[in-house]
Amino acid sequence: MSFLESEIALIHSNTSVHEGRKTFGQFDSLIPNYTNTELFPVTDERTQTAIIIPVMEREGKLNVFFERLTRAVVASGIPTSLVVMDNSLTDKMIREFEERSQRLKGTPVTSILYHHDARMTQTTLRNHAVTNFLPSESENVGLWDSDIYSSVQTLQKLMQTWGLSSVNGIAPPLVGYKAGEIDEILKQYEKIRVDPEIRKRTHMPGAIGEENGVWAGDILRTTMMRGAFLVKKDFLQKIARENPNNSPWLEDFVVWQNVPFFLAAREIGLDFGYVMTSDAIVAHDDNIDELSVGYSLPYRRSETLKSLVMLMHRNKIYSPESRDINSRFLRFNLDAISRICGFDKNQAGEFQEILVEVANMINNSNDSGEFNDKWQTRKVSIKSDYLGFADEVVNKLAQDEVFQRVKSLHSSDLTHAMYSI
Repeated sequence: MSFLESEIALIHSNTSVHEGRKTFGQFDSLIPNYTNTELFPVTDERTQTAIIIPVMEREGKLNVFFERLTRAVVASGIPTSLVVMDNSLTDKMIREFEERSQRLKGTPVTSILYHHDARMTQTTLRNHAVTNFLPSESENVGLWDSDIYSSVQTLQKLMQTWGLSSVNGIAPPLVGYKAGEIDEILKQYEKIRVDPEIRKRTHMPGAIGEENGVWAGDILRTTMMRGAFLVKKDFLQKIARENPNNSPWLEDFVVWQNVPFFLAAREIGLDFGYVMTSDAIVAHDDNIDELSVGYSLPYRRSETLKSLVMLMHRNKIYSPESRDINSRFLRFNLDAISRICGFDKNQAGEFQEILVEVANMINNSNDSGEFNDKWQTRKVSIKSDYLGFADEVVNKLAQDEVFQRVKSLHSSDLTHAMYSI
């Protein structure tokens, strides 16, 4: 079965998530429950790096992504396995990857593993890949979203710089792309190493990195890696030991998965940064479509607000000391809340205070029933403008299994500001 793009958008608009699995409302019976895994060997070389590639629909972006990533792998000369984790509604792209594996014969690409499960989230896809599909001999693990376009030199520059550094993880600067020739767009950032205003224009590390980063040669050690990065394999294992589900990514973070991932890394002393040279830059495709994983889909909106509450609980934002330390976190949230809910800045600030209250309720409740009772008492005095959004978030958090996992979230260093090194 295949779907038109308009049909795909309609199905995704009916998506909800429970226990790390998607359901599709009235269209659920149309979506397969089976999974499909195939390994396409390319060469006999010993894999040094495995790159996990989450994929969802949008074949046009995927084609550009794959051409540019494989070109970067070839230029690097590093034996690399590509682990494609596809949660599109159908597995029709599998034959494309089989054909690509044939065209890559004689290159440093060692294999393409393709796994399809329409019901996995990005988070559960990543965890599943780490648990089941990483080659045992791979030293490094990459995460690379399929709408991020590499330059020819990206991987080569990352690995060269990483080899001369003691950092545990490394990433390329991420810039926006909407139209035009991609390499020409990247050239606009060629002075990134020497010009702070150019660095601030990047998506990542952006203004946050400029504000709190520390230089180590060409590496800007900072926070908030996003979309494309490389880490040592034991990096993943150390993060997993910090988490309630013993996996690198927390399954209840359906969006913003990398925020708690890198917060935990910083707190336990794992160091990482961006290679701030022009030949390492990648471009994030910002073109909006019906399947964008931004705020347009209802479940993405509610899951983003849920993520904010979980972060507030993790770092005890309801306490005066932690609130003061994390004032930057609260300030940056306002733009996201405004976009998600259609609020002005004053309304966003008022609504954020409600989310802080919800986080405190989690802290002060022994179980999901007590948490729900506290909310039912509080909600009667909440403005109607805010109630629908808040109710939806609380309903997600009040599920027994979710509540227990969220209740167990913790920061190992509450004296450390969330968006700082």
